[in-house]
Amino acid sequence: MTSQYVTPRTHRVMSKEVININEKEEIRLINDTTFVFARSKHFVGSSDTVWASEFMSIRTEEPQLFEAAEQQNYQTKRFRALMYNLKDNVLLYSDATDMKDMENVILI
Repeated sequence: MTSQYVTPRTHRVMSKEVININEKEEIRLINDTTFVFARSKHFVGSSDTVWASEFMSIRTEEPQLFEAAEQQNYQTKRFRALMYNLKDNVLLYSDATDMKDMENVILI
């Protein structure tokens, strides 16, 4: 029998609102969604990069969890997911690239 180490990870996305109770502001939980990832440590580590990529994939798959309730209905869920994905990839490129990298680019 072979044993394998698995790295379970959970991500919680919560929506809250501020309400007044007896003239005192209280925070009330509106929505609580939990995502669980379980992957073999042999293939996927447990670094912060893995956690961040999982969070990015959640935002791509369920964009409405990260948007204000007054969202416009003219954009489809798939379009918004693509825009989040594009934004995340542009930020990653921007953070991981410096001027020396750009100087090594060969234009054909």
